[in-house]
Amino acid sequence: IIQDMGFDAELIDYIYPNKYHKSLHKVMGLRGCARKLYGFILRLWNRLNFRSFYKKFFVLSDKCYSSKEDLILSSPRYDIYVSGSDQVWNPKSIAYDTSFMLSWVKDGKKVAYSGSFATTTIPEEYKETYSAALSKYDSLSVREESSLFILKALSGKTAEFVLDPALLLDSHRWNDVINDASVEIAGEYILVYILGYSFNAYPYALELINYLEEKYKKQIVVLAMSRTYVPHLHSKKIIHNINPQNFLSLIAKASLVITDSFHATAMSINFQVPFYSLVLEKLSNDNRVYSLLLSLNAEDRAVEKGCDFDKLPPFVMDFSKVNEKLVLQRERSIDYLKRTLL
Repeated sequence: IIQDMGFDAELIDYIYPNKYHKSLHKVMGLRGCARKLYGFILRLWNRLNFRSFYKKFFVLSDKCYSSKEDLILSSPRYDIYVSGSDQVWNPKSIAYDTSFMLSWVKDGKKVAYSGSFATTTIPEEYKETYSAALSKYDSLSVREESSLFILKALSGKTAEFVLDPALLLDSHRWNDVINDASVEIAGEYILVYILGYSFNAYPYALELINYLEEKYKKQIVVLAMSRTYVPHLHSKKIIHNINPQNFLSLIAKASLVITDSFHATAMSINFQVPFYSLVLEKLSNDNRVYSLLLSLNAEDRAVEKGCDFDKLPPFVMDFSKVNEKLVLQRERSIDYLKRTLL
């Protein structure tokens, strides 16, 4: 989108997670070692799957930055710096690393697009550090409404509410990306993509999947990006780690998507595929998914863990009101970028 506006734009190649971030989440014992090995294999597999995608679609900085100290000592120089979006300010993930708050920038305009804290509260020990970094932005925008209040409290600045970048491109633009997808599923299917990131959706998710499979007589396809699939869904058709094109293609061609993922929800909306977004509670501390649905008149698609099946929203989904809101939000979000960058 920024390139569409005529800018020479590139991504700063900052390694995340690096040694600092990994040190925040140490695990011990035999189970911890097994998780570490599993994570290493998963990251290696993902790196191979994603490499060609990076080469085709990303413009990266010449230098790769391996730490926050590296960014400070050898800061890349641009006219404008834009940070965003997915959980870039989540204190659980970044702790005292304010690289994604552009604290290392010496000169140039600083803009936040669709920043996300992924929480409604900031731990007291980080507030002073975050306040110092965020107060130096020239313009701020966020992805969740709860973040508006956090930013006001931390920086004293008023931010704007905008769409996640994935929703700035319409389905036609995304279809260009998935033209070379290689995964094809014969017949109609329900796609399951459950990360288990913010809460454990099982065993309720399994009961829901079995219920829908029996009721609608469609095959279940599970996109397995997490070990949480294996013990629960081993009897279903499981597709293991895939590249971004195939991920998008599986969503676009599904009859229904069952997910707890923010971006699987966002892309279901973009491709106008009916979906159920599993949430622990609609007003939980991590309200990323529900905030998105609420902003697009799709809050009825949020399914709380434990919801009675007879209270589920219809399998077939009317996207007319959602599309109206999406078009307006997209225009407002792109206008924000134009006003702050041009």
